[in-house]
Amino acid sequence: MTWPRTWLFVPGDRSDRFDKATSCGADAVIVDLEDAVDPGARPAAREALGTWLSERGPTVPVWVRVSAPAPPPEDLAAAAGAAGIVVPKVASTAELDALADAIPVVAMVETARGLRGVDAIAEHPAVVGLMIGEYDLAADLGMPVHPGHPALD
Repeated sequence: MTWPRTWLFVPGDRSDRFDKATSCGADAVIVDLEDAVDPGARPAAREALGTWLSERGPTVPVWVRVSAPAPPPEDLAAAAGAAGIVVPKVASTAELDALADAIPVVAMVETARGLRGVDAIAEHPAVVGLMIGEYDLAADLGMPVHPGHPALD
């Protein structure tokens, strides 16, 4: 697999956007079942995602951002047929151990603890890539995300 240069997030509860997201030119799509979806809407989002993944034809790789830090079985079941999962807020390898044989993982480092353990996280057998969650990491570190930018402070 060629590693994607561009990733497009799409909310998991917006199944009407799944096909459009995969045809817009991004190298990979991440269907978000975590922050982008209200917890009460997650069962329907999982069902729609699972159906779409089982019925769609070949296109760009689709990854699923699951709930953090220990993905519920329902998220993993909905991700069947995806290229892999994106696990947010990974702070240690222990959180990844249950996933070692399940599906390729992109670990999101979003806390100071995760940043301190990033070498071990990157070396975990389930992990095929890393992402930084800059907003959550900045919040955990007590920093503004874009210091000095009046529209974002």
